[in-house]
Formats: sequence, structure tokens, C-alpha cells
Amino acid sequence: MTAIGKGLLARLDKGIVQLVRGSGFIFACRVSGAVLALLTQWVLARWLGAEDMGSYLLAYSWCILVARLAGLGFNSASPRFIGEGVALEDRGAIRGFVGFSGKAVMGLGAAAAVIGGGAAYLLKTASGADPWPMVIAFAAVPIMAACGILQGFALSFSWFRATFIPNQVLRPALFLAAVALFWWLGRDVSVAGVMLLQAGAMAAALAVLLAAVGGSLRREVCGVTPTYQVGLWTRTAVALLVVSLFRDYLPELSIIVAGFYLSTEEIAVFTIAYRIASLIAFVLFAVDAFAYPRSSQALAAGDQEGLQAFVKQATLLSFSVSVAALAGFWIFGRWALGLFGPEFVAGYPLLLMLGSAQLVTASVGPVIPLLSMSGNERACLKVYGAALVVVAPLVSILANTWGANGVGIAVMGVVIFSSIALNRMVRSLVGVRSSIVGVLLVR
Repeated sequence: MTAIGKGLLARLDKGIVQLVRGSGFIFACRVSGAVLALLTQWVLARWLGAEDMGSYLLAYSWCILVARLAGLGFNSASPRFIGEGVALEDRGAIRGFVGFSGKAVMGLGAAAAVIGGGAAYLLKTASGADPWPMVIAFAAVPIMAACGILQGFALSFSWFRATFIPNQVLRPALFLAAVALFWWLGRDVSVAGVMLLQAGAMAAALAVLLAAVGGSLRREVCGVTPTYQVGLWTRTAVALLVVSLFRDYLPELSIIVAGFYLSTEEIAVFTIAYRIASLIAFVLFAVDAFAYPRSSQALAAGDQEGLQAFVKQATLLSFSVSVAALAGFWIFGRWALGLFGPEFVAGYPLLLMLGSAQLVTASVGPVIPLLSMSGNERACLKVYGAALVVVAPLVSILANTWGANGVGIAVMGVVIFSSIALNRMVRSLVGVRSSIVGVLLVR
């Protein structure tokens, strides 16, 4: 390395180095998990066939959704309240939140397992279908819900390895290994057996999380008297649950509405274009995940200057990476879509539209962490509530007029509206500039 290069590295701001390393690690975990899941789906498709694979995916989707609902949003609220406790050195509040939220999530998870599993058994048996895949899926709900709340605790302390490796990487890796082994041995396994293998992988991930997070938590709160703010914790958590559900399921909601107007081929093209565009979303997720504990602690300590400096770094990083990714879509997009078949190349305009929507999201900075960690999560609800009212009729009109491209335009429009509205709320409610234009004006 040249002397000039060493000098430049020596002058790098420590904060941006930490941000790049932390976000890069989280991004790598998300991408690794996505690749492992894709490989597993390929093996399952070859092993089970389309019909049985669809039955497994339906059962697994129910498990994930119900576990998320059973979590009641406490995993999303953890960085705010635990972060406040860390910044204010209030270990009693941390112990109270950890104890209450953990018990609440496990209680809801157990209730969902009993009620959901029982209902699935009765309904499936009455219809003559095999009830056990759904029964096993509901039985695994408490395991998945426990993984979620432990991830929230770990993220709150910036324990990123414990947050992401067990559930994002280890679990899909173990499941893929088990499925591939049975397939290679030529064993016949039912859909219920595959769901049981997934539940086993979940249990292994939970065991690792308990070992990695449980001991560290006990050291943090050992010997202190817990204090409680149950009403505030619950209201905040439920609001964040609604926000996260809408933010994470917007494309799926659009596809459901568009299904009344599009052919199955157009839906497939839209889905693949969205999956490729999600590479930018992985970057934004990584930066936001790093931003949650940092924002919470800075806000609790009243460090407005430090918060603005961090937001500037986060926005510049996510925006620059998103611009590079969008340029990659523009140059290599047709080739990437063509890997799935020649008919998918028609999704090139969709890829650019969906990528542009992600770029707009990157351009306003980590708005969700800032609003959530500052106690303004209801502002997010207002924005996403308005977007929810608009998206269904907008998709209906544009899909009927321009097909899959119309759906892309609708999604892009809703994302732009939401991003601009949230950026303005951050400026007025939190008092920091988070957009790419705003942070460039900050010295």
C-alpha cells in the first residue's frame, strides 16, 4: 500500500469504519441466509415435487407469521427500551423489560401453538387432508417466537453475531444439510417429516441463542431490582409490529391484489424482479439494524450532535451502495433475469422501477429507527396507514392498465410517498437531517 493510501486510511473516521463493518456483517448474514434458503427450495422441489413442496411452504409460512404475531413487536421495541437503559445505566428497567417481554412472548407463543395446532388438526382431519404438517408448524411457533425476542435483546446490546448468525445462517444451514442428507440417502420423507426437520433446526438455533445471549443478559442485570412500564412497552411494541408487518409485506400485498388482473407468468416475472431488487433492501436492513441501538442510546443520552453525525454516515453509506446496485441492475439486469428463462427478461423495466424505489428509501436515511427509537412510532403508523389505504386501489387501476409494469409503478409511488413523509417527520419530530440532501448540508 502506498504512503498516500496509508494516510487516507489513518484519517478514516472511526464511526464510519464501525458502521461499514457492522452493516457489512449483517448484510453478509442476510445474503447467506437467502442463498441457503434458495438452495433448500431447489432440493425440496427435486425431492418432494411441486405439490408437496407447496404444502410444506404453506405450513412454514404460517409458522413464521404466527410467531411474528406472538412476538407482539417486543423484538422491535427492545432496542429502544434496552438502549435507553444502557444509556442511562438503568439496569432495573432493562431487567424489567427483558423479564416481562420474554414471558409475554412465550405465553402467547404457547397459546398460539395449542389453539392453532388444535384447530389445524380438527379442520384438516375433517377435510381428509394430512393435519400433521400444520400441527408441527404451530408446535414450532414458541420456538420461533423465542428466537425472535432473543434476537431483539442481542441487537439492543449490539451483539451482532448472536443476533444474526444462529437464526439467519445456522438454522437454514442445518435445515439444508438435513434435507440434502435424506435426499442423498434416497429416503422417503413426508411433508410432516420435512416440517419436523425445520422445527429441529429452529430448536438448534434457539439453543445457540440461549447459550450466547442468556449468560450475557444475566451478567448485565444480575442482582438488580426490576422496574416496569408495561403499558408503555406494550403500546410501543404493538405499533412497531404493525409498522414492520406493512413494511415487510408490501410486495406480497401488491401481488395479492394484482393477482386479479395479471397472468401467472406476469406474477412470476414481477416476483423474480422483486427478489433481485431486494439486494438493495438487504443493505438497507443491515444499516437500519446497526442504527437501532446507536439511535436509541444517543437519544436517551441527549447526544443530538452525535446522533446527527451517525445519521450522516448511515445515509451516505446506504445511498452510495444503492446507487452502485442500481447501476449494476441497469448494466446486468437483463442477463440476471435471463438466468431464470427468456420470458423473465421482460421484467427488466420492473427491476429498474423496484430498484429505484429502494434507492428512494435509501436516500431518506434510517427514518424507521429514528422515529421508533425516539418514541414517535405512531407517526410511522399514520404514514403506513395512509399508504395501505392507497396501495390496493392504485395497484388495481395500474395493473388493469399496464399489467406488471403498472404494479411496479404503484409500488414505486407508494414507497416514494412514504419515504418523503417519513423524512419530513424525522426532521420535525427528531430534529435531525436524514435525507441525502440534508446530510450533505451538515458539516
